[in-house]
Amino acid sequence: MRGWIIGLSIAALLCGNVASAAKAKTTFPYLDAPYDVAEGATTIKGAPWMDYFKLYQTLRRTKLPVKSEFETAAEFAARLEANPIKLYGTLTTASNISIGDFLDYDATTYDAESKTMHITFNIGRIDVERDEGATTGRGHVLFEGSKNVGSYIGQNAFGVKKRITRSVSSEMCVLMKDAEGFTSSFDVPIPVEEARDSKTLAYLFIGKLAYPYTGTYSYRDEPTITSPIDMTHFTSCVIMEKSTRLIIYSIVTKKILVDKRL
Repeated sequence: MRGWIIGLSIAALLCGNVASAAKAKTTFPYLDAPYDVAEGATTIKGAPWMDYFKLYQTLRRTKLPVKSEFETAAEFAARLEANPIKLYGTLTTASNISIGDFLDYDATTYDAESKTMHITFNIGRIDVERDEGATTGRGHVLFEGSKNVGSYIGQNAFGVKKRITRSVSSEMCVLMKDAEGFTSSFDVPIPVEEARDSKTLAYLFIGKLAYPYTGTYSYRDEPTITSPIDMTHFTSCVIMEKSTRLIIYSIVTKKILVDKRL
């Protein structure tokens, strides 16, 4: 891990601000129970989102089982499955988890000639750590934000002094463990009349949690005379299995436009 981990009080302050902004935007009630969508379903039923921040914070507080040197990876996985940890509501570490948010409006374009909607979905490599070790895979940033947390007078090797702004940026992600390649754009055939009601889209990750369930990563951009900002970047992830499904659907019609296993 590059750089240094920011103080928990700063991280909590920033994540709280990001959480407040996200919740202000979200009008759906949050689920405290497992959720799934049947294979081949064409519409979303109910309010499918779980509270990402509540889930993440609960998982961070959870004492994790530790793999014994005398058990295989398969035996450890079977032990985790047979002894799920209760989280909240009816959720456990073995439950089907659903995490989602609105898709940016400019992530879709419509071609009236071919009657096709093009959807861009950003997903990329993410590496995180926890005491149990490093986790890598493909992930998506759900929420992000930044905050100035103070300033100080800095000085370079030539004695030039400058007031430095200390800032923190935070990303809250979903990470699919060990996932590799993934198509991040989709062309969906859709009639014009339906497309008008399908510009406001949401996405949903549905699947099982993957051990160690969460991870973090941070690094620091050191300030310079030309860029007097001391910025610490902090990433936190809920970790899911690589077979997690990505569903993109219309908020208005509830129609599913994309249903893909990662």
